Amino acid sequence: QQAIVREAVPAFALVDDGTAAPLPLPYFVKPVKSFFSAGAVAIRADKDRPLIERADLPSSFFDPFTALLRTYSPHNPPPGNTIAESLLSGAQVTLEGFAYRGDAEVLGVVDSVMFPNTIAFRRFEYPSRLPDTVQDRMRVLAVRLMRGLGYAHGLFNVEMMYDHERDAISIIEVNPRMSSQFADLFEKVDGMNTYQILLDLGLGREPRVRRRAGRHAASASCVFRTFEDAWVASVPGIDDVAQVLDRFPDARVEVLAEKQRWLSEQMQDTCSYRYGIVNLGGRDQRDIAGQFRK
Repeated sequence: QQAIVREAVPAFALVDDGTAAPLPLPYFVKPVKSFFSAGAVAIRADKDRPLIERADLPSSFFDPFTALLRTYSPHNPPPGNTIAESLLSGAQVTLEGFAYRGDAEVLGVVDSVMFPNTIAFRRFEYPSRLPDTVQDRMRVLAVRLMRGLGYAHGLFNVEMMYDHERDAISIIEVNPRMSSQFADLFEKVDGMNTYQILLDLGLGREPRVRRRAGRHAASASCVFRTFEDAWVASVPGIDDVAQVLDRFPDARVEVLAEKQRWLSEQMQDTCSYRYGIVNLGGRDQRDIAGQFRK
């Protein structure tokens, strides 16, 4: 079991001086703990090495995580705030799941769709289009991993990559929490919102899992993103969102941009700027793409 998990983990090393990593090029650099890909950057050639500094976020960003680790874990915080790992290729997915009384279960597999030649997420699609056999292998790996970590109670998500040419699965990262952006993707397809799972776990109840009982055959979380910084003169108001919901009643709209601020002044990844999210359901992903364009 441990050997299977080890084989699925890319080579990695801490970056302790902010300028170099003891890994051969190319490699990926990111904060040891982050969200929304903040600070993540790919180092593909020597000319890219100065970009490593982008992954070294202010120490105050890590203080809450360090305090939690010291208070609730027997482990010491890592000596550095930045980690490098070998660059992976293939189809990226997220497995959302939960643990109850020491046993883990995967709820579903969500595909990550990137903007071409970037690490910026364009949308997230559910259910995954990967072959069922590959998804089953990922589920087995995720369950073994969470059991091996001793994760006994709570929601989790595990990001993985599938390399079709090598028929290989690699673990990107593990998050001991739910992905709030995906909560209603499962509701649209399965009729089960992961906030329901969270509530059951918080009350000590065994979650009731539903499959394919939702209103839609497919769902997606579509990201509004630009690759150029911009000044936010105005943002959609309540009435604007209401107009969207009149047309798409079960859509979820989240406005991320803040009025009278530059997009770069908000938490972003290292190559682009998010300013909104819309979650939609439909017959299939083509149907959803048509709704998003409207």
